[in-house]
Parts: sequence; C-alpha cells; structure tokens
Amino acid sequence: MALKRVLIIFFVLLAWYYVGEAVDDRQFVLTLDQSNFTQTITKHDFVLVEFYAPWCGHCKELTPEFEKAASILSTNDPPVVLAKVDANDEKNKDLANEYDIKSFPTLKIIKDGGKTIQNYKGPRVAEGIVAYMKKQTGPASIEIKSVEDGSTLIEGDKIVMVGVFPELSGEKFTTNSIKPYQQQPKNKLMRPYKPEQTNQAIQDSVPTMALKRVLIIFFVLLAWYYVGEAVDDRQFVLTLDQSNFTQTITKHDFVLVEFYAPWCGHCKELSPEFEKAASILSTNDPPVVLAKVDANDEKNKDLANEYDIKSFPTLKIIKDAGKTIQNYKGPRVAEGIVAYMKKQTGPASIEIKSVEDGSTLIEGDKIVMFEKAASILSTNDPPVVLAKVDANDEKNKDLANEYDIKSFPTLKIIKDGGKTIQNYKGPRVAEGIVAYMKKQTGPASIEIKSVEDGSTLIEGDKIVMVGVFPELSGEKFTTFLALAEKLRSDYEFAHTLDAKLLPRGDTSVSGPLVRLLKPFDDLVVDFEDFNLDALEKFIEEATIPTVTVFNSDPKHHRFVIKFFSTPNVKAMLFVNFTSKSFGDFESKYHDIANEHKGTGIRFLIADIETSKGAFEFYGIREDHLPVIVINNNDKEKYLKPNLEPDHIESWLKDYKDGKVAPYVKSEPMPAVNDQPVKVVVADNFDDIVYKSGKNVLLEFYAPWCGHCKKLGPVLVKVAKSFAKDDDVVIAKIDATANDIVHEEFEIKGYPTMYFKSASGKLLQYTGKRSKDKIIDFIKKNKEETSQYDSVKDELGGEDELRATVVRGI
Repeated sequence: MALKRVLIIFFVLLAWYYVGEAVDDRQFVLTLDQSNFTQTITKHDFVLVEFYAPWCGHCKELTPEFEKAASILSTNDPPVVLAKVDANDEKNKDLANEYDIKSFPTLKIIKDGGKTIQNYKGPRVAEGIVAYMKKQTGPASIEIKSVEDGSTLIEGDKIVMVGVFPELSGEKFTTNSIKPYQQQPKNKLMRPYKPEQTNQAIQDSVPTMALKRVLIIFFVLLAWYYVGEAVDDRQFVLTLDQSNFTQTITKHDFVLVEFYAPWCGHCKELSPEFEKAASILSTNDPPVVLAKVDANDEKNKDLANEYDIKSFPTLKIIKDAGKTIQNYKGPRVAEGIVAYMKKQTGPASIEIKSVEDGSTLIEGDKIVMFEKAASILSTNDPPVVLAKVDANDEKNKDLANEYDIKSFPTLKIIKDGGKTIQNYKGPRVAEGIVAYMKKQTGPASIEIKSVEDGSTLIEGDKIVMVGVFPELSGEKFTTFLALAEKLRSDYEFAHTLDAKLLPRGDTSVSGPLVRLLKPFDDLVVDFEDFNLDALEKFIEEATIPTVTVFNSDPKHHRFVIKFFSTPNVKAMLFVNFTSKSFGDFESKYHDIANEHKGTGIRFLIADIETSKGAFEFYGIREDHLPVIVINNNDKEKYLKPNLEPDHIESWLKDYKDGKVAPYVKSEPMPAVNDQPVKVVVADNFDDIVYKSGKNVLLEFYAPWCGHCKKLGPVLVKVAKSFAKDDDVVIAKIDATANDIVHEEFEIKGYPTMYFKSASGKLLQYTGKRSKDKIIDFIKKNKEETSQYDSVKDELGGEDELRATVVRGI
C-alpha cells in the first residue's frame, strides 16, 4: 500500500513536470467598473455580469464556480464573457442603480452590445452556469424535424412552447421571436479566450499544447493503473433513519449527527466538509462516528421531534450510547469539525502543572473573547467575575425568564449581590469588554475639580449629566449618585462644587441642579427636580433630538435606535436629502416638531438612500415619495404620500383630529383568484376570512421560508380534496408583504396556520404538516354554513353574527 502511494506521488510530480505551463492559471472573469463597463459590453455579444459586494458570503461562495465557468465558456463558439462589478463600491453606484441591483450577488445576461438585458435564473455552480449560458447563445427556438426530436424535446417535466407554421417565414413566424444566432466564422486556431489579450497571437502552438495534454492523460492513467485499490472511495458518513438510529447510537461512544433536508442549501455546502471530517475522524482514538439523518423524510419525523430539530442543518453530539446529547457549536469546515470533535473526546478539563501550561492554554484563538476578557478582569481591583449560563437548557428556563432573555447571547451586569441589574451595552471583543467593565467598577460619577477636567469630559459628541452642588453630601447628592449608578451604561456622569469649571451654561449657579450637556438642540439644559423618577424622565426626553436624523452618518445612529425604542407616537418623514426641496422640508419639519414638544409625538427625518429597509416594513413604495408616516401606540400606520412642505402641518392636524384613516400595507388584490389555494392580501382579508361565512384554513407564510415552500404543494392537495365542498376555503397570505391587523392571529414564525370556522371560532393548527393530518383537522372542526346563514339574515350582517357568537363563547 505504501509503495502504491509513493507511485501516486511520483507519477503526479512527473506529470506536473512535463505539462509545465499547460496548466492555465489565468483569470477569466473580467473586473469591470464605471470606467470600462460600457466599452466591454459593446465589444461582446454575450456577457454574464455578477454584481457583488466584497462582504457578501454568497458572493464569496460563487467566486470559484464563476471563475471555473468563465474558463470553460471562453472556448465556447460564440465565446461568452463572464465579468464582475463591485456594486458596493461608491464609484459603481450609478451602474448598480442603472441595473436595479438590490441584493448580492445579482447576475445579469447582457446581449447584443447592451441592447438586451435579462436576469440570470440558472444554477450557481460551474457546470450549471456553463449549460445555462450555452443554451442562451444557441437559437432561441429549435426546429423539430422528426418524431424523435419531438419526443426528446418534452421528456421530463419541461414546459415547452412549440410554434406550428405552414412555412418558416412571414410576420407570424417572426413575431414568435425565432431568431437563430448567426455563428461567427470559426478561427482556424481555437484557444481559451483571454480577455486582456484578445488581439495577441497564441503563445503555444496547437501541436505543443496537444502533446502536453496527451502527457497529462498518459501519466494519470499510468498512476491509476499502479495505484489500483489505493484510492479509497468509501463513504465515511453513516446514513441513519428511524430503523437503525438507536442501534447505531448505542454502539458508539461518540457520534456527531447532522439532521438535514435535501433541499437545504447550507446542508449541501456542509456535505463535502462533513464527509472529509468523517474520513479523518474515523482513525481517531477513540474513533468518532459522523452520521446524517434526512429530517425532512416523513419516516424520520419522530426522530426530528425527539431531538428538537427546528432548522437545517442541525448537528448534535451524542455520547455514551445516547445518554448525553449536546448541541454542536463548532465550525462548519472539515478542519474545524475535526479539531472540535477531537477536543470533545478528550478530558473536559485539563490540569495546569506549570506556567507554560497556563500560557499555552490561552494563546492564539483557542480562547474566546469572553474567556480572554475574564482572565484579564480577574486581576482587576475590584475583581470582575465573568460567567455564563446555558439559557437553552431546560433546567435554566426559570433563570432565563427571570432575566428576560429573548435572544442569544444576552449579557447582563449584576451588582451588589443581585440588587442592581443592567444590560451590557459595550463592545464584544476582549479589549472592549475589559475597558467597559473597568469603567463599570469605577465611580459612577467623577468629580470635576478643574477647567481641564470639565473640557475633557464633554469632548466629542458625548451626552453628559453634571450635578452642581454647594456640598458633596445630602439627600439630593445621594439621589444623583443613585441616578448615575442606574444609568451609567448609557451616559457619562460627573459632579462639581463650582459651575465655573463647566464649559457651558450659567456659571453663577450654586445648585443643587443637574446640568445636561449635549451636542444638539439646546446644548445646555438645567433641571432642579431631584425626584429620581422625574430625573429619569427628564433625561429620557432631553437626550432625544427634537428631530432625529436618519442618514449614513454614524453619529446619528444611536439616536435612531433610541427613537425606535421609545413608546411614543412616531412621525417619520422620508425625503431625498439631495433634492432641491430638502431645505424647505427640513425647516418646516423642525418648526412643527418644536411646536409639538411634550405632546407625545417624536419626529424623525430620513434620507431615502439610507432608509430603504424601512420602506418594506411600512409598505412605502417609490411612487409615495416624499412621504410622511405616523406609527401610533396601537401599531396603526397613517401615511401621506407625495408630500409638499406646506402639507405637513395641515395633515398632522387632521391626524390628531381623527380625520385620517389608518394605512394598511397590502399587495394588490389578485385579478383572478381561482387557484385551489386562494390568495389573501390585506385588502381582501376580511372578505375571505371573516365575511365569507365559510370554514377557512389560512397559512401565514414568508416567500424566503423553506418550510413554507415545502408546505405549498401539501396545501394544494388539501384544497383539491375539498374542491366539491363549498363550505371550506384553503388560503394563504404573505405575512411579510401584508399588514395583519387582527391581533387574534399571533404570528411568531413561518409558516403559521389558523382555522376559522363558519361561526367564527379561531383555532391555530399545530399538528404535522401532512395532507392527511390537515384534512382530518379540518373535518373535525368545520361547521355547516347553512345554519349560520339563517342567523346572519335575521341579525342583518356578518358583524352582528360574529358578535353573537363571541358572546355565546
């Protein structure tokens, strides 16, 4: 076996020596920007352009596939050019706007020197890109000349359009857009297309290149002949299901199980890494078994439920024949999986016997930022203890509820034996954690003893609370220190005996008072009420600008976050900051905001270039701009589109007088709604769900949701089974594109299904998402509509009927 492996290496090296430069490492993907884009596009008949962003993970995954496809397509006839544009680069913004780039990566097919532009809708792997683009360069329609041609054309699940003509000419034939691509005369010497050397001579002759390629094939075949069975094609990842899962788990001490779904993209990416890791770990001592379970398969549903599988892929470490189960929290690449699992098979704690052991333990990236910060802070005076709680563990659920843990990780600062609890709002890197926590352990308020102290304290864009006191004692001083301790995570606090040391405000005051120094609106505000609640309310209101600015400037971001965190009614003006009318909008809006101080309405002005994420949330369209939106405490929205500066005041008055109807975000109502599963939007929600008097099963879904996509065909089958039952409606609504104004529908995830009976009873469906289970549920809970029709007629309407039913319940 060893000899055969040596032979492999020998022949591969020999092949490499002979082929030399036959291996081409050229870059085939052109890099375009604003300066060369048009010139390149007009030069070529077929260009596939990727608009990407350097930080985009999917773009990085696509890069090697795109490059591989480009190298293959460079020899196509006609050649297809693949290019890329950094659409995140400021100099390419106009290009990104011109081509309507809203996400990354976006691929566009550009033909005929830029005259024809199409969205690329093919695969994202090299072979798929090549096949898709070769099809694009061929004739748009092919001629069927035989029965065999016709049969081959429609095999599988294709949708095919066939034009039947008495002759292949004339206006109707042309309208059908059958325009075969006119191939260019073939070059006598074909070579890979190298964009930057289009007009240069071919460096290697065809015979030389051919000889080198023959040598590659010869040596590879020779190596293959000698190595024989040395190449191991075994599958190291075990495939488990309900029938063999328990038997396999009980047989091994360490098993890492991937619960996957065949349609899951992340699962497909993980697959080769998982297999590679499995092959390495199979020789570990003790051996670690890697296995996979198709949790999407109906026969494995009980397994998926038992192991609480809610997303794909989910990896579980199962030890001691199934007695110990842990979530895998390591990397998703082969080397990382191997390192993580080797650590799991070793002792849970290792003994430190020397200084070197201690130093080695925390070097490099072996220790996470939290652990590193903990080691530094352990020597602080006073020491700061860092701790962690597995809030996902059932035994810690009460703790998680007590501390209101809703996302991970959540960090809490707990002081004075649990009497004081604060949210940690600092950095998430070791150095930042250390600096932030050292500040927390120092005094909550520092004394200003000189002009330099005062100037240093308020430099930059800080918000600072300074207490001015005739003496640093007494009830009011104690209240101020308590306030500082409570709010130290959010603001800077200081105190002084002399107002002359402060850079702003009346220097003659002796206090006691609290002086708020801030970088916006009134730069100095004094407050003399030392009731703790009153002080907190004062700071809360005074530290939000009269008009919060939402643009790309980072200094405004903390105020934007605070604006959306307050319980006040929110008025938001969306306008183009570079437009000629912006100055008028800004001036008028500030005047109105000042007039409404203290009325419970907060005001924000947002640049449309920065706040596009809010458009979808509030249902704003481009044709609404400029627009003002009010979001009240009842979660209702009010909208005034196509706004002029002079419209703001009168519209706001109408809103306060109750003359403006709430705005409900809705997709357009379907012109035809005759599919088995009916389409519900916000504008027809009441008609279909409430006023139809029928039994309605309604799915709330999101277009991007994998589980929703899987459920779709199931619901179609359910709907078809009730096709002859006029009392039952199966429907769906895109909950991301339509406002759900009825609070009784609690949507916490997708898909969510509710059943409304003919009488108005509402039930959430939480069973298995299978055709039979859903049908059984509907049959069990549906009601005949005829008995309610007569009651409705007597009462005079659906609303009265619903009220009667509710009272009866």
